Amino acid sequence: SAAAPPAGGAEASTNPAKSYYFPVAKYRYLPRINRAFVFLNGTSPTAIEASDWASLATVYEKAEDATTALALYANSVEGSRSSKSKKKSPRQKRLYALTDQYKAAMDKLDRAIKRRSLNTVSVAVSEALVALTAYQDLAEINGDNALPPELPPDQVKYLPVMKGGGSGLKGEDGRTVILPLR
Repeated sequence: SAAAPPAGGAEASTNPAKSYYFPVAKYRYLPRINRAFVFLNGTSPTAIEASDWASLATVYEKAEDATTALALYANSVEGSRSSKSKKKSPRQKRLYALTDQYKAAMDKLDRAIKRRSLNTVSVAVSEALVALTAYQDLAEINGDNALPPELPPDQVKYLPVMKGGGSGLKGEDGRTVILPLR
């Protein structure tokens, strides 16, 4: 016969890999989503003003990396592993629609950079920021919620994303610059 749970109730697992309540999606996808916002909102205006096509290509590369993260994060928003229901909530459906808008803006940005069209680049960046900001608001990943929660040091080993460090890119002097994920 199985042992009875302790008097205070069942003991919670300290291994996040065994608990679907643990916000793994925030550790895996928020850094990519946040990085896209930083590059679109912070780097692109300066690059557009200077007609710096190399910087715009980097903006596209970093921002485009969030397209898959947006869809995957939308999947986890309602705790999809917590029920057997395959139906998506209205909130998830709206997040998917915003993800599609973002992807369309990224395609437009890619074409505009290849054609060296600053006007279209500006429009595409603006469209991407509108979709991304609306996504962040709906998913409640803005402000204090934009960063992954603190992780106890003994739990880092369970999350492969925590082993990779920051995201590197080349600075003006050719050396790699590390952008922290937090």
